Amino acid sequence: ATERPVLTTWDANTGARQTTKELDRDQWRQTHYRVSFSPNALHASIHGNVFLTTEGPARDRLPPRALGPGFSPGVFSGNGNRVAFSYVSSSDPERRMCGVVYDPVTGAKIRELPPGSGGRVALSPNGNILAAASVTELPFWDVNTGELLGR
Repeated sequence: ATERPVLTTWDANTGARQTTKELDRDQWRQTHYRVSFSPNALHASIHGNVFLTTEGPARDRLPPRALGPGFSPGVFSGNGNRVAFSYVSSSDPERRMCGVVYDPVTGAKIRELPPGSGGRVALSPNGNILAAASVTELPFWDVNTGELLGR
């Protein structure tokens, strides 16, 4: 029997299966994958995509972009109204990471931050501050204005 990669969600209170969606076999052959959920579990994120958990990753909410496969899942703000990613800037000669924040419902880009703003990202509970840990720094960015708040 051939294994099929699937994404299955369950109701945490009852244990009942909510939905199972088959996934692209080639994408799931990579060595690691992580999934993150919005606080209400309405949305999920894998490798740079955001989708309704009942629809699965084939129904990506975000516009096409050059994050590439295998990128970490997005991190959701505590209220679920924003999701952040980081990616390697192809236009930066040093190939530094950039942070980018989207609205998970509409897929609209809220803010793209400059090279050096990415890494392991986290959003504040209200989604207004992005922290981006690198090996040597921990900058904090105002998502609404794009201003560097501190390092």
